Amino acid sequence: MQRIGDLEINEDAGFAERGWQIQKAAWLLMLLFAVGALLGLTGSGPLSRATVAADQFRLTYDRFDRISTSSELTIQFDARAVHGGAVRVWLNREYLNSFRVESIAPEPESVVSSADRLIYTFRALENQPGEITFRLSADARAFGLVRGEAGVIAGGNIGFQQFVYP
Repeated sequence: MQRIGDLEINEDAGFAERGWQIQKAAWLLMLLFAVGALLGLTGSGPLSRATVAADQFRLTYDRFDRISTSSELTIQFDARAVHGGAVRVWLNREYLNSFRVESIAPEPESVVSSADRLIYTFRALENQPGEITFRLSADARAFGLVRGEAGVIAGGNIGFQQFVYP
């Protein structure tokens, strides 16, 4: 027992100090999580959307997604990607195996399956840019980092990645 003034106190200063350090670390983690959420790591925010570009098209997608919630993947192509009144875009099969395609706007004229990708053909006006939007929903097996690849036939390809939360 230690005597402090009129009191006899049994204290463990080292234990109290460790408790305060743990408490400070927990507060710091909560602050970092809140800042990350505001920036878009768990939903909408400045870090939540990404855009990557290739020679003839640009892809906009959600960096962070949740299982069973809808997200959009948008391909904007320029006039050079249109050949014979059509534009042909593709997504790799490994990426599409992790997502369910809910809708595509505009609807493709045809879809051709190959060993490693699905090729979508859309009607397009010659010398006119356009936009295609895929509405996707992450499958339960998509948890974690999912890598994708997209391209325009004869217009280049790009890789991208999304993190899928449970």
